[in-house]
Amino acid sequence: MKQMTSRYAWCILQLLCCLGCTTLLLSSCYQPEEEKEETVTDCQWTLSVVAPIGLNKYPAYLFIFDTEGQPQSHLTLSEQHPRRSISLPYGTYHIVALSGTQGYIIPRTWTLQSVIQMTTDVLPNAPLLMGQADVTLGAPTASTNLQLKSQAAAVSVLVDSLSADTERVRVSLAPCYTTIDLESNFAAADEIPITLQPDGDQWQSPTYYLFPSPPSSLRLHLEVERTDSSAHYDFDFTESLRTTKEYLFKFTMAGNKPHCEMITDDLQLPALTGDTLTINNFPSMPPCLWEGHVLAHFTRTDADEGDFLLLSLNEWTEVPSANNAAYPTEAQHIASQYSEGDDLSNMLSGWTIPTKEEAQQLRSLYAGNATYALNELFDELDLPGVATTTAKGAAIRYLCNDGEHTFSFAPEASTISKAGTKATYHLRLVKHLHVKRKR
Repeated sequence: MKQMTSRYAWCILQLLCCLGCTTLLLSSCYQPEEEKEETVTDCQWTLSVVAPIGLNKYPAYLFIFDTEGQPQSHLTLSEQHPRRSISLPYGTYHIVALSGTQGYIIPRTWTLQSVIQMTTDVLPNAPLLMGQADVTLGAPTASTNLQLKSQAAAVSVLVDSLSADTERVRVSLAPCYTTIDLESNFAAADEIPITLQPDGDQWQSPTYYLFPSPPSSLRLHLEVERTDSSAHYDFDFTESLRTTKEYLFKFTMAGNKPHCEMITDDLQLPALTGDTLTINNFPSMPPCLWEGHVLAHFTRTDADEGDFLLLSLNEWTEVPSANNAAYPTEAQHIASQYSEGDDLSNMLSGWTIPTKEEAQQLRSLYAGNATYALNELFDELDLPGVATTTAKGAAIRYLCNDGEHTFSFAPEASTISKAGTKATYHLRLVKHLHVKRKR
């Protein structure tokens, strides 16, 4: 199998989106056969970190430790730099990822025992997210998932039916942890004060994200100050705060004996936007270059939104199909490793083998004379274009449908056919991207 790409091996670390958590997908590295002059243990392996477009929890931190727990490197992702890379030698690494650190005190130096502190003066209004995973750079088939999960419970307080002479309402929770290290160990239990603001005859707090409480009783202390008096009340709960829950503590004042109700629900974090990108203006009609990528098709979904179909800059030759007994997953492996961009600011991952429908669409758009317009774009980038026929005039076929079928850009080869078990084929990948125009 031949590959028309750069000569370096890559390990993609991609932040993906899901409701309630963020997933980091670590894919194994790949090194072209013809460029293996060095052994894998001598190679520097490039770990490329790709954050999802629309991640709203910047800055995000990635800390890399060896198997002994010694720090090896770290990366910081920001809204301006959501894609970063680093070279590391062959070996197994422990990776810790953090996001949503606003409202916490972050240490200047990092070890696995480094402590992140929640202040009681200004409580955080977003959860701290953390995840851990081990990955072996250089292993041909190694992969793992790293999920960023909330390390805090969502807590809000509402006090109802207060008299008009109420001047101040304060609630405290105890005990609650106030620190966490990079091994997810909580410590330093303390009292957490929550100040409420008036809203008519109610007083309420914003939603704060607090570290959990120890597995014991949780005590709430309510203080109500009036014009000429003050009152204090204590409430004990057997349920402790958990990071997977959100809590509303609702106080109802009925005479001199208030009632407190704990209302719980599963914690729902804001969904990230995934592969949706906001752009200033729509590009010209395809085929065209967009941010250094080849835009093969653009479908408007309304006046300010649409869907891109991108065609990969790279092309692979001599790739066995999924019907090959010895190497049935070769094409899928290539797709899982591929990312594209002339610099880290516009790197895209998540490329796939064309489906049958996408193959038919590409053929209908670019078979025959239309191939020239497409290949002019690759010429501008000094890259090989889409191939149609061999020197002897035979149609060149590309893999599609998970590598089980093939199609061709040659005018006379109009059918999508089942791939052979011994023959090899060309491969171009595609990527869908939903875009919104900035208004």
